Amino acid sequence: MLGLGSVYDAQEVGGGIVNLYQLSFDLADDLDALQASSFTLATVSLYALAAGASGLAVSINSLGDSLGNPLEATVSGASVTIDAGPAVVPIPALTITHIFSIL
Repeated sequence: MLGLGSVYDAQEVGGGIVNLYQLSFDLADDLDALQASSFTLATVSLYALAAGASGLAVSINSLGDSLGNPLEATVSGASVTIDAGPAVVPIPALTITHIFSIL
């Protein structure tokens, strides 16, 4: 975009819940003209303590276009399975590697 910046944050709020948000300060016309039609909103990395399986859920509180109009999104459930192996597994941590917004 044109570099007006944005404000964003990622916080683990407890109980395995993570809040992510970003708001761009670029003009709507610039976002519409310069932003790719497809991009990654967020990537979350998980670290396991032991082998096993766990369900994952994603919910979206708000998602908007360049003017702030609501956008619909389809959210599908998922799971993660960790197979036992010889590698040492680090203590669980949450790493947010990318945060992008449609706004």
